[in-house]
Amino acid sequence: MKRFIIPAAVILLGTGAAFATKVSNNNAKAIFDGYLRIDEGNGQFRCENTGKQCTDEDGPTCVWAVDGVTPLRKVGGTMCGATLNEIQ
Repeated sequence: MKRFIIPAAVILLGTGAAFATKVSNNNAKAIFDGYLRIDEGNGQFRCENTGKQCTDEDGPTCVWAVDGVTPLRKVGGTMCGATLNEIQ
């Protein structure tokens, strides 16, 4: 009986690990429209949609295509919030 239980347990653990890895690799990336934060003076800002899609996953900073350096942000409520990253 012992000779059967140990190999069966190893096979079940291996199958479970393979399934967990496959599920984690299939997660869809969170994609957001990139917004440009525009300073209107007197501490006032507005958010303008650039039409470029970015993600909040790790990677290089998502930048505005026009100047190549201005970081794009995720809009949240009435503010341009966190800086976004390029989709890999």
